[in-house]
Amino acid sequence: HRFSLLFSILGLYLLAMREALAALQPVLLDLQLAEIDRMLFGGIPSQMLERFNHPMLTEWFAFFYYSYFMIISLATLPAAFFGRSSLARGLVQGSVMIVCIGHILYTLVPGRGPYIALEFQYELSGGLFWDLVNQVVVTQGALLDIFPSLHTALPTFIVLYLTLYRRSWPLRIPWLVLWIPLVLFTINIIIATLYLRWHYAIDVIAGVILAFITTWIVKRTN
Repeated sequence: HRFSLLFSILGLYLLAMREALAALQPVLLDLQLAEIDRMLFGGIPSQMLERFNHPMLTEWFAFFYYSYFMIISLATLPAAFFGRSSLARGLVQGSVMIVCIGHILYTLVPGRGPYIALEFQYELSGGLFWDLVNQVVVTQGALLDIFPSLHTALPTFIVLYLTLYRRSWPLRIPWLVLWIPLVLFTINIIIATLYLRWHYAIDVIAGVILAFITTWIVKRTN
């Protein structure tokens, strides 16, 4: 049951989300999202980070951005295939909930992201991981999937949820060994969404809020 839920939702994104969003012929809201960033931060963080543009830094953040897929797989696939505990059930439940809410919000708040909608003085350049990230976005991305940032919401949910269950087996023994790298990866992934110009800051804020709400709901229902 958990396997079917997880893979039907992820499969929907990979196979149909790009065509489904385009078929809605949405009015893009990039200007409104950018204006919210200006109101909150006095500028748009993606443009503000351009001063740090360097190929090595781009490759650094591209690595962490790409690692998102590894983190989600390692957290959810064992739970979907083998987990029989409330810990495993909650990981799948929360992940499915976040993705479903994200899909709904994509249709309500469509946008292309700063890399398309805004002007930058310099292009980003990197190496292997930067090329991989671009390839994934171009070939697999839904292209209008910016609000909320699921690259923010899902890793943040995993950190919050595993923190709540840190005394549960099998987390009890290797807790710090897992938690510290996971937090570091999550922080870098969130920064990467801005530095690599995929998201506005308000997308990231929405992703964090979604992660906290989902964690609270899953904790209450598990």
